[in-house]
Amino acid sequence: MACNEGKPVCDNCRRLGTDCVYDRVLPLQTPVISMAPFRPKSAEARVAAAISRNIDDSHLPDPPESKERRILETRLMYQYATSTGSTIAIDDKSRGMYVDLVPRVALTSDALLYCMYSLAALQCRVVGDLVGLVGRDTHRRYLSMGLREHNAAIATINTESADAICLTSALLRVCAFILLQDRVREPYRPPVEWLMMNASSKAIVRAASELPDGKGSSVAARMLGHSPLVSNVQKRFDPAQRRGLEHLLEHDEVRDAREAWDSDSREAYETTLSYLGGAIEAAREGDRHDGLRRLIIFPMLVQGRFIEMVQEREPRAIVFLAYYFALLALHKDRWWIGEAGALEVRAMAAHSTGHWRSLLQWPLTVVGTEQIPPTETVSI
Repeated sequence: MACNEGKPVCDNCRRLGTDCVYDRVLPLQTPVISMAPFRPKSAEARVAAAISRNIDDSHLPDPPESKERRILETRLMYQYATSTGSTIAIDDKSRGMYVDLVPRVALTSDALLYCMYSLAALQCRVVGDLVGLVGRDTHRRYLSMGLREHNAAIATINTESADAICLTSALLRVCAFILLQDRVREPYRPPVEWLMMNASSKAIVRAASELPDGKGSSVAARMLGHSPLVSNVQKRFDPAQRRGLEHLLEHDEVRDAREAWDSDSREAYETTLSYLGGAIEAAREGDRHDGLRRLIIFPMLVQGRFIEMVQEREPRAIVFLAYYFALLALHKDRWWIGEAGALEVRAMAAHSTGHWRSLLQWPLTVVGTEQIPPTETVSI
């Protein structure tokens, strides 16, 4: 069904029960790989072009069949099967999906196969390719090929293709986290494309779950069941989780006169802060698996209005995002996260002034000490 651009929610998103974000967000100043009318496809195509803005070979043909290509792809398959799959899994809940299911389903899906190759090539680039077969830019070509096939598959999503589409979307989210590490931060622009890439995958999973056989053992059902936060609104947005963070919601009518402070904006801030409060508590308790899972699905669960305010560069939204990236920095030992969290927090602080700069003391302390201080007041 084509998007009818209905406001505030289009018919597609009303039917799928998802937040209608993309028609309310300002247009991205980035090249577009494709712009088909189906909303998840449109969002992922637009965003994938942005996270790979240095890719200029999306119009080139696929590499020719050759001995060199077969050897390279065998090397990438080996890399994924022996290392990449297990290292991108957060815990035992997701290990079977990434280690066993992805390579098996990829044999029937070019989109998933190419994205798997791209992710394996990215790992070779980050951790070092000892064999020397994987070129530095190999991931770009396979990412472009994967996106082309993924966009085509989404346009005709059905019961037979849903598992592969959901798995491809999951690999693209990991790619997005990796590419955060290298993105340009001067002058500073918040990573809206990354937020939208992750948020758009929610629509895909929801669409897949609504198909016949979308429940039970389907990939969509497994993804939705990995965390109770997905289905439990009270658990992720409980006002009690904002305790100690209330100062981040203080609005001065004079100082913040230009800030959007309507009921929708306030609700988006309140629910996002509750989610962050829960993530802070999980980090404080030392549950690294639960803490990381909360961070990975954060862009999929926050309200669309919050993502919109990030793109509008509302200072308060940037502060909230700094809290998120400070928590992400605690997981820098994961090769696909690395220094991305710390780099974002420091860049945000460097481009903030006055009152808003003072609210970044807590994230800066977390990044500097790798500890979780009290949330009320910290000094740096």
